Amino acid sequence: MKQITLVTLAFFFTFLCSCKKDETTTPKETVLYQTSFSNDDGKWQTGTIANGSKAFYQNGQYWMEGSNGGVLYSMADNFFSGPTSKMTVEAIVKIDNLSTIPENGIGGLVWSAQSDYYVFMVTFDGYWRLGEYNRSRGEWVYFNDWVRDNNILLNDYNKLRIEQAGGTTRFYINDVQVHSMDAVNRATLDKLGFFVSASSRVKAKFFKTVQQNG
Repeated sequence: MKQITLVTLAFFFTFLCSCKKDETTTPKETVLYQTSFSNDDGKWQTGTIANGSKAFYQNGQYWMEGSNGGVLYSMADNFFSGPTSKMTVEAIVKIDNLSTIPENGIGGLVWSAQSDYYVFMVTFDGYWRLGEYNRSRGEWVYFNDWVRDNNILLNDYNKLRIEQAGGTTRFYINDVQVHSMDAVNRATLDKLGFFVSASSRVKAKFFKTVQQNG
């Protein structure tokens, strides 16, 4: 009789734990926008945009080419809205150097592209950096020096991801976190898009934004 009672109590305890686990609320993730650039959905700039730099669809991808005259960015939309506990943007890109100058061949993700803008940039030869371009002063402010990263695939596509949650912005290359920083004064990942430097090309084949609430 004692053995039966112990088994019954164990079953009852397991049942209670199971019920409690089921009541736990999992934050809801919503894909706000996703594209593989197989066709022009009208969200991205095309044509000659500034200083001879241009953006266009090619081979089922979205290409941006920076001229010798300077940088170019193309932003898609304001994606995030309402109460958000976590914002994520993810893209798969390949960076080409269109010149013989090794300092060229730079591109990546841009956000908060309004008066000033912020860039998560990578190079064709395996470096990454974070920077802010101040339009009023016409100068760059960098948050770190160039970092050589063996995780960056050379002459190939790399996945870039930015996550913002709890006042912190985190940066990933091929699913490996490479940096984090305070999101104060950079509190939104809106005005998102791509950035390309002079004499450089960005070839994008995937872009996604995800919002998590709760």
